[in-house]
Amino acid sequence: MIHYRTVKIPQPLYEKAEKLARKRQQKVNELISGVWDETLSFMAGEETFVDLSEPDEAVDRKMEAYIAMHPMLWQKYPGQHVAVYGGELVDRDTDLNALYARVEENYPDEFVWVTTIEADPIETISIWGKP
Repeated sequence: MIHYRTVKIPQPLYEKAEKLARKRQQKVNELISGVWDETLSFMAGEETFVDLSEPDEAVDRKMEAYIAMHPMLWQKYPGQHVAVYGGELVDRDTDLNALYARVEENYPDEFVWVTTIEADPIETISIWGKP
């Protein structure tokens, strides 16, 4: 049985969460619960993250497979979240947290490429400013 508690958060923080939830097509409480769960798990040492400072051939192969699939994915599932594993689309959803939950359940110890289908397969971030 799940017990719910009331937590007060500042209005500006709630408004940020509300904006992000709309963008991700989620309920605000689901977004906040997911963020808190991930953060608390990480702080408790339960989660590990991939160190991207060193090349990883397996990750590179999965990224290349996703990029090869991107035109088809963009045509069929624009804006949706997808999971790619073994060079195949294995799951998709409009709810990112639901997709992550299924990926964790179905591929508990595997790296699965999870991303949102945008016009560009890999987002390019440009930083402008004085050195």
